[in-house]
Amino acid sequence: MKKIIGIILMAGLFCTSIFAQGFTVTKLTGKVTYESAPGVWTKLKNGDKITEKTVIDVGLHSQIDFTGDDGTAYTVKAMKKGTIESLITKTAGLKKSSTSASSTVKGDTSSSKTISTASSRASEAKDDIDWAE
Repeated sequence: MKKIIGIILMAGLFCTSIFAQGFTVTKLTGKVTYESAPGVWTKLKNGDKITEKTVIDVGLHSQIDFTGDDGTAYTVKAMKKGTIESLITKTAGLKKSSTSASSTVKGDTSSSKTISTASSRASEAKDDIDWAE
């Protein structure tokens, strides 16, 4: 009976390790550590293997690049801490459009709006003042 329970437990552990997403560290900048044991932080190195449940701490002025088992590349920038799963965001299917959509509002003839900046406001204010020379 003990052997059967042991075999079932080992099979369960093996299955969870198979289905967990794995990652390989490809580039590190600055100080990046992972929690190797509760309360023990170890410095990551290029080529290290990590899983989606690994807790990492990306320090100030630091960055980590890694690739998943499926070949997808990820980057986590400075001042982030958490599991790999919570830090990465997948943007598959999202595309950035390079053309702007035209307005469909009736009577709208403008194709774009001007954005007021500090320098444009200053130049407008300069025109309002009579300068004595």
